[in-house]
Amino acid sequence: MRYQKPESNSLINVNAKTEQALNGLGKMIQQYLEQNLEEFDYKNRQGLKLRGRVSVEVEKGIAVTVNFSGEAILLENGVAPRPDLHIKSSYLNLAKILSGSTSPLKEILQGNIKICRIPRRPIQAIKILRFLKVPKELLVNL
Repeated sequence: MRYQKPESNSLINVNAKTEQALNGLGKMIQQYLEQNLEEFDYKNRQGLKLRGRVSVEVEKGIAVTVNFSGEAILLENGVAPRPDLHIKSSYLNLAKILSGSTSPLKEILQGNIKICRIPRRPIQAIKILRFLKVPKELLVNL
């Protein structure tokens, strides 16, 4: 008897854009998105409405661009030309955001996340940042 992976509940596919292997940052974001989309129906509904590209850059120039196009989220290494939002941060700050211990907006206001240029579509950028937050169901109240 062979093990079969359960079918995904996700309506959105999360994949690398090219045949090129994703860097560590890209793999981390891909796994985070896949898990959230698989476990939370409302994340699928939110994700289906998103359009835009966000480039995330961390130490030593390691970067990944996340392209939201409705039914697919494509990830690629590096900073895309003319992303809707380009942010720079440290791995530690990114981990804090993905773990839910802080919010992206709070980190931006405190100067821990740098916005490299004025977002081309600020409302969409805010929606994407909200989408990337950890689902409240996963947060542990201490």
